[in-house]
Amino acid sequence: MIDSIGETIVRVVGPLVPVYLSEAETENYPYAVYELQSTPRLTKDGVAGYDGVAVINIYGKDFDELQALSDAMVEGLVALNADPEWAVQVASQSKSCTEGVWVLTTNLQINQLG
Repeated sequence: MIDSIGETIVRVVGPLVPVYLSEAETENYPYAVYELQSTPRLTKDGVAGYDGVAVINIYGKDFDELQALSDAMVEGLVALNADPEWAVQVASQSKSCTEGVWVLTTNLQINQLG
């Protein structure tokens, strides 16, 4: 089994807003940056899945636009629960604004079940 949590985040979030791993490659708002820590779940037969913790930050100057993007992102990621290969839970969400740039942060537990 191959860890595809990061690819899945990009597949779900990418159609909504440009998304980057660790560091943005743009200064055009809005955009998203995600961090992912993934650990294989090992059994005597090998890798049985992956347990991941993801932090996704969406940056922009229009709070209402970001809130709509964040809501759509969470809806898309939580919808993965309909697939028996995935288990997704939102752990927390927060927002902040510095110098006119809003950041909406979503912390997720994402499990690829295999």
